[in-house]
Amino acid sequence: MKNLGLIAIMVGAVMMIAGMLGDPLGIEPLSDLCDYNAYTLGALVLIIVGFVAHIILNKRIID
Repeated sequence: MKNLGLIAIMVGAVMMIAGMLGDPLGIEPLSDLCDYNAYTLGALVLIIVGFVAHIILNKRIID
């Protein structure tokens, strides 16, 4: 439970990296992902929610 926020941040970051590296690496299913706003926004929201969850969960564990 403590690492849930960090996992969400890492998944969002990997999603953004995969969307950007799909075209240069020639991976066809990933090549168009950076062009879709919903995919990019979803990865960004996942990173922000993970960051906030990490702060809240770790503050609750310490208190």
